[in-house]
Amino acid sequence: MQRFLFSLCMVCGMFVIGTAQTLPYTFSTATAVYEPLENAISLNNGELWDDPDFVVPIGFEFDLFGQSINELSFDYGLGGIVGAVDNGENFISLLIPYGSDIADRGQLTGESKSEIRYLTEGAPGSRIFKLEWSNAGFYYEMDENETNDDFVNFQMWLYEGSNIIEFRYGESSIADPDLVHEFAGSPLVALVDTIIADGSDVASLFYLKGDPDSPSVFTTNSILDLFFLNSILDDSPADGQIYRFAPNVSSLFGPSLVASEVQAWPTVATEKVTLYWPEWETTQARAQARIIDAQGRAFGSPTAIAGAVTEISVAHLPAGAYWVQLLLPGGGLAGSKKIIKQ
Repeated sequence: MQRFLFSLCMVCGMFVIGTAQTLPYTFSTATAVYEPLENAISLNNGELWDDPDFVVPIGFEFDLFGQSINELSFDYGLGGIVGAVDNGENFISLLIPYGSDIADRGQLTGESKSEIRYLTEGAPGSRIFKLEWSNAGFYYEMDENETNDDFVNFQMWLYEGSNIIEFRYGESSIADPDLVHEFAGSPLVALVDTIIADGSDVASLFYLKGDPDSPSVFTTNSILDLFFLNSILDDSPADGQIYRFAPNVSSLFGPSLVASEVQAWPTVATEKVTLYWPEWETTQARAQARIIDAQGRAFGSPTAIAGAVTEISVAHLPAGAYWVQLLLPGGGLAGSKKIIKQ
């Protein structure tokens, strides 16, 4: 389906095989007055943009499908898609708050009319990264009609600690939705989880479908399925619409992928926990362990696993329930064990 799907297929061509996953987030909707970002940092700095290739710092560590990231890349062919920066480990995750071919409204005049900007605000431990596409236009309207009347405003928020993702939508005006969108009159709103390891593919695209005020989440593990979608959202999200993806606690501590023999003792600890993982060498000695609580918040820096037995200090933790996660190179989750800190 034209330029958008071609670009997405080029980015995610590995989708053609694999097993679709269950969405590891709880999806919900809300409404609130849309507020443009103030005192934000401009990414385009008055320059025209179409298919931008910016890299933007988040300002803190954010967990996206098991990968800890601290910056986002626009280098996926289209302005409404951002994702993890390529880390050389064949791990790609994408965030698609507005999957249509958007571009600077100033393309016809040579003077920028649309800004992409960001800011990170709040106290350490509970900061929010906000990224905004302000007054964005549509490539197809400008290319085919030679007008730039249509526009859209939207933001993406990432929450430190809770790892919540929000897509927020502001004022928009679209005269001919079928012209500017790839699908039946609406943008693709989706999350993409893609892992390639050991020659096998595991991939899922989670996209919204139905009433934009209360859509449902659908899943596909084949990018080719997008060519045959009859519909996604029935219309563009309204001004004030919010889509929220909150990580499922159970998804953080799901069944082991490769750590079938991992053990941790004592399960009720005061000073330290000992991990026994005989399969650690399967990660080329580059795995790590980290401690998180029931809200998904990480405590301290990850500990490198350099042998079958690893000791991890828990003396600094407040009393409560925690999970020791085993992280693969690139950030994938190998397994986890629950412990209690007294």
